[in-house]
This record gives sequence, C-alpha cells and structure tokens, in this order.
Amino acid sequence: MTFYIYLPHSANSHKLHVLYWLFGLTCPDENFTIKSGAQRAASIEGVALMAPNTSPRDLNVEGEADSWDLGVGAGFYLNATQEKRKNRQ
Repeated sequence: MTFYIYLPHSANSHKLHVLYWLFGLTCPDENFTIKSGAQRAASIEGVALMAPNTSPRDLNVEGEADSWDLGVGAGFYLNATQEKRKNRQ
C-alpha cells in the first residue's frame, strides 16, 4: 500500500497529533496532497498528515471489472467475507 506522510518541522522536537485522511472509491493518495493544501495548516498547527492510497491497483482480482459504477481500483473499508479477498493489503 502506498502512503503519503507529511511531517511538520516540529516533528523533531515533540510528539504530534496525526490526521488520517481516508479517500474512498478510486482516489489515490495524491488527490489529498495536491488538492487540499492541508500541509500549510498542518505546519501551523503542528499536525502530521497521513493519507493511504485506499484504492488497490493492478491486483487482477477476479470480477474487479464486472461493475461499471465502481470500476477497477475502487476501495472500501470492510472485513472480507470471501476467502479470495481475505488477505488483501
């Protein structure tokens, strides 16, 4: 899994709060980092940012392209109910 992590300069001197940004469906981690401008506010407030790419790519999972409205790379937060999806990381 790919992650975007932003650490403000204050990370070297004390513990930080962390904001985890979880995008949905087909958005990669770059969407948050490019479009939000959150780094400036995080720097001022001393907050770390962490945005994982929640949409797996190039897995070739059986049936991943069967639905036009979700598409390849759509991500969901759930517990797997089928053996073939049990160990996705």
